[in-house]
Amino acid sequence: MKTLQNYIDALRSANESLALVDDLAVSHIMRLPDIFNVRKIVDDENEVWDAVREVTSDALDKFISMREVEGERIMKEDVVSRLENITKMVGFIENRSPKVTEAYRNKPTNKLTEVLNDKNIDEQRILLKLLFSPKRVQLMKRFA
Repeated sequence: MKTLQNYIDALRSANESLALVDDLAVSHIMRLPDIFNVRKIVDDENEVWDAVREVTSDALDKFISMREVEGERIMKEDVVSRLENITKMVGFIENRSPKVTEAYRNKPTNKLTEVLNDKNIDEQRILLKLLFSPKRVQLMKRFA
């Protein structure tokens, strides 16, 4: 900086003594030799690595923490959503179950009644026949 000040003082002195027009600009100063020297500073690699490692470690810790919080939130939302769906399905099944059971129970009786032209049929006898029907016996043997 002192070299620059010396150049400026010398130029202004020459300007006054020679009666020149003062048009000193930064672009003129930049052309002067030895005003701006670029020196490459050799960094200590270990010092640089320590700084990078510290910043990177902190960033990774924050990233992992954020992902954990996000994962917990998403998991909680997913579990709540699935629980709501299961609750709806259970309610639907509870409402529908008596009707389906009755339909399965009445279907053979209705079919027999239709085939036998509304003759008086003993319901207990039909249930016993169905209980020991060949298909039922095959299924019971298969799963036993």
